[in-house]
Amino acid sequence: MRCARRAPRAALATVTVALLSGCAGFTQTVGGWFGSAPEPTPTRAAAAAPAGETFYAGAAGVTVYEQPSSSARVAGRLALHEKVTRAGVEHGYAHIIASTSGVTGWVDNAQLIWRLPGAPAASAPGS
Repeated sequence: MRCARRAPRAALATVTVALLSGCAGFTQTVGGWFGSAPEPTPTRAAAAAPAGETFYAGAAGVTVYEQPSSSARVAGRLALHEKVTRAGVEHGYAHIIASTSGVTGWVDNAQLIWRLPGAPAASAPGS
């Protein structure tokens, strides 16, 4: 009778192990329990990522600092919607290179917008 009780438990354990071993997400999540987690495979998007991202000054006169701090020396100012390349972000400040003025430095990241505002929508005919 004891063997009859152990068989269902052994079968359940075997099925559970088989299901969990086939689930890649689970083994990555709990990789520490069963050994080291597999290294993430670089995606094509990550490999082809540009050196910087294009943004625009969200206001006229955005201050550009020499260091990522508002107490740093001012390196220049950006014109409204001036196109910049953001190379990185540190402590809420973005390291930028302005394409028109050539100013390089740090700006408050909240002052950058990722796209220009669109033109006002045309009213529908007959309205």
